[in-house]
Amino acid sequence: MILAVSINHAGPFAFLLDTGTQMTVVDLSLAAELNLRSTGKAAVAGVSFEGAARFAQLDTLEVGDHLVADQGVLVYDMSRVQEAGFGVRGLLGEDFLSRYDVLINNAYMVVCMDDTGAMRAGINGQHVARNSSGGRPGRSEQSTSAGPTEGRLSTR
Repeated sequence: MILAVSINHAGPFAFLLDTGTQMTVVDLSLAAELNLRSTGKAAVAGVSFEGAARFAQLDTLEVGDHLVADQGVLVYDMSRVQEAGFGVRGLLGEDFLSRYDVLINNAYMVVCMDDTGAMRAGINGQHVARNSSGGRPGRSEQSTSAGPTEGRLSTR
């Protein structure tokens, strides 16, 4: 699922929701556009990624009405992913998602993110516990349409 993500109040940019990625990834070309300063070097090894990367620190990362300050990210050349037909500028990883209860409904292309705990009480089914690094309580529900082949984000 592709979501609209804003970085340092710029964007939105198309990011692939990736629950298997531990850390959010920003494409090298987008990092250059946004003048993201490197905070260190990294090596990436995974199912679809391998090679050199670097760390960067974002002032803000926003999805819907959920804003996280001081988000660390990996900067990686995603040109091979883009050449394979994925028009994304990054991957939204577990480091962001773990702050929320997240419901992904592929059939309806909807992602619901909740930092109030209200969604958990109203959903039947298995709840997969995550290490939570906190969230922002008291957010209201909002839905945004992301386009014909993209998902819709409902936040709470």
